[in-house]
Amino acid sequence: MHRKIVITLGTLLDTRDSPTVLIDRHYRIVAANKAYCEAYGVSPEGLIGKTCHEISHRSAVPCHQHGEQCPHQDVFQHDKASEVLHRHFDFDNRPDYVRIRAHPLHDESGERFLMESIHRLAPRVDLDVEAYRLAGKSPAFLSFFSQLASVARTGVTVWLHGEGGTGKELAARFIHAHSSRKLGPFVSFNCSEFPPEECESGLFDPARDVSGAQRSRPGAFELARGGTLYLDAFDALPLSLQGKLLRLLDNGTFKPPGSELAHTADVRLIVASQADLSQMMAEGSFRQDLYYRIAEFPVRVPALRERIDDIPLIVESMLNQIGRETGQMCRVGQSAIDALCAHPFPGNMRELRSLLLGAVTRCKDGMIGAADIDFGMSADGSRAARAKTAPRRRHAPAVDLETPLVATGDEAETIRALLKQYGSRRAVAKKLGVSVPTLYRKLKQLGIINLGLMAVSLMAAAHFQ
Repeated sequence: MHRKIVITLGTLLDTRDSPTVLIDRHYRIVAANKAYCEAYGVSPEGLIGKTCHEISHRSAVPCHQHGEQCPHQDVFQHDKASEVLHRHFDFDNRPDYVRIRAHPLHDESGERFLMESIHRLAPRVDLDVEAYRLAGKSPAFLSFFSQLASVARTGVTVWLHGEGGTGKELAARFIHAHSSRKLGPFVSFNCSEFPPEECESGLFDPARDVSGAQRSRPGAFELARGGTLYLDAFDALPLSLQGKLLRLLDNGTFKPPGSELAHTADVRLIVASQADLSQMMAEGSFRQDLYYRIAEFPVRVPALRERIDDIPLIVESMLNQIGRETGQMCRVGQSAIDALCAHPFPGNMRELRSLLLGAVTRCKDGMIGAADIDFGMSADGSRAARAKTAPRRRHAPAVDLETPLVATGDEAETIRALLKQYGSRRAVAKKLGVSVPTLYRKLKQLGIINLGLMAVSLMAAAHFQ
């Protein structure tokens, strides 16, 4: 006869190295292993019966209500495995970026449970460095961060491409800090700052400049020996140097200008560009062989307008940093957040920081409102100017926000009517029973967020509620 073997659930979960938890359909934790308890600083007794979002997100509502993809829904609605990227909070309440793998489990009676294992994308240490630039919970950011964490562990050449001001150098520094070369130097060199002759010397010459005189410091490859060399504005690298760089990448050595001696290039290369190098290659302004050599791992750095969900978090972190630098600690009101979330940000992070610096000097009583943000220097300044001159509304309409409304019929028309009635996206989100970021995505999907003057006037009106 076969003996029936019964293994306790806790023992089984403890065989897994990664934090693992078992959750029921009501988001309640049924069991967790030791690694999960240690990751979130809660005893096993303190976990059972608590909701998963309460422990990992420090939130009273499920993560999908904050706009995140929730593995709980995939498991319990579709009975299928799921893998998502999330921003959790560790036992010290620090951001913790993780990959979640979820699987459905069934007991003898057929009741379904969710087994969730959590895999950290990068060590918690160093994630606080310039946190406002490498922080977020939007799908665009989490996908980008996952790529950075993955490529950091390899030694391949990385091509970072994205608009100006998105934080490409910070991404390169993150890759270096989480690589095997982290104890070596990180050297940044901008290819657009020099004419071809000086660019060659600045990259390759270990001792002398183009005139033969002693240089005050060696070239970039010499300085980066044993570490990482970051070449910014790589699309500006002269064609005459592209072949030399290709030979260096292929052979691991380079010859300084005017020298017959080869030098070993013990560096990891990360390049960055705003231009699309594949298009430049097609046009003949970039070498095809070099393109395929440096594009081993392309990483697109998302623009700020693709990360609307992250703007409140970034603004808060950025204001904290500005406060430390200037001694002026300010908070931001919802009207200001609404205005910033509707702005296209052609200058990305740099533009946001500039706008907040100006707002800090204008605001009164340490609270930044929409009227304190001057978009006049931005590409979309005409819209912002109209918003600033919108008439003040002395009395806000009575809003019954305690009774959520489910949109029926034409969803777009329902939301437009609510925006017109209440003048505040936060109020409309509460009325619909969704989070503000979820509402923003719905506005974009329905084309409402691009209604020009109407959207701007609503932002201005929200400031006076």
